Amino acid sequence: MISKQVLMQTDRLCSGLKQRRYSILSPREDDHKSGIVTFKHSTLPSLELYNLLLANRIQGAERAGYIRLSPHSYNTEEEIDEVLALLSVG
Repeated sequence: MISKQVLMQTDRLCSGLKQRRYSILSPREDDHKSGIVTFKHSTLPSLELYNLLLANRIQGAERAGYIRLSPHSYNTEEEIDEVLALLSVG
């Protein structure tokens, strides 16, 4: 099921982000989860991080001081881990 795989990817992303001092704006309760993850770092500017992602060919959006990523079923765990490695700054 695609939706289950998408939620697994977003759970992996959110877990890794929390370990790296990011706050998650997107709801993560089971009844409200989605394939969209909106987050920001506690001290690093979101626009700077967004530009880092873009420079590494990772598509997302920067909105109102937050970064938005939307992993999908075609994304692999390795790709999620690559994003997390890029965001392991500060």
